Amino acid sequence: MAKKYNANLIQIKESYSPSDVAKLFNIEKKTPLRWIKSEGLKIIEEGTCPLLIMGSDLKEFIKNKRQKRK
Repeated sequence: MAKKYNANLIQIKESYSPSDVAKLFNIEKKTPLRWIKSEGLKIIEEGTCPLLIMGSDLKEFIKNKRQKRK
């Protein structure tokens, strides 16, 4: 069964690390990394540490993920 992620929890002007995303949605820490690597979640800048995800990109990704399931 697919998990429903609440996109309303995301602040669009904030940046999130993969561990922040995991805490926000109460999921495994590896899931946001898999989203980045294989499902196309955008990160702010390639090759930087830590990986940061812009809130607006995360919200768009979650909405697209929800649309694909419908």
